[in-house]
Amino acid sequence: MVEPTEREKLLDEAHQVRRAAAILPLFDADGLNPEWWDHMMRARALEARAKGLGAGSG
Repeated sequence: MVEPTEREKLLDEAHQVRRAAAILPLFDADGLNPEWWDHMMRARALEARAKGLGAGSG
């Protein structure tokens, strides 16, 4: 079996974080749910890192 690349690992983690965010409510009593927001920002950061790793390949 081939080991996943660092880029693939980051994208997989981002996907898992987004799935975790999907079960959280978007809004709470005070407005936008900060826990949901934190998950989405983490996923975006992981995707940005993966994109940077993929920029030099291909």
